[in-house]
Formats: sequence, C-alpha cells, structure tokens
Amino acid sequence: AQNGCVIAYKFKGKRFDCGGAEGYIDATNFCFENYYKTGKAY
Repeated sequence: AQNGCVIAYKFKGKRFDCGGAEGYIDATNFCFENYYKTGKAY
C-alpha cells in the first residue's frame, strides 16, 4: 500500500475467511441457520 494503490469495496453482509477449516465451518453453519432452516432466498 505504501508504494501503490489500494482497491477496496464496501459491501453489505457477512464475510467469512474460508482459507481454513474454522472459517469454512462458520460459513457453512451461517448458511444453514439463515437460509436452509428459514427458507429465505440468498
């Protein structure tokens, strides 16, 4: 960032770090709780 430009994007929603098992499991559980159980659309 000191020698170049930084590109950022602001978004609504929740972000998960799926680079490891814990983040992937958190994302899977979030989808299950918020979409499959409630029937909401993405």
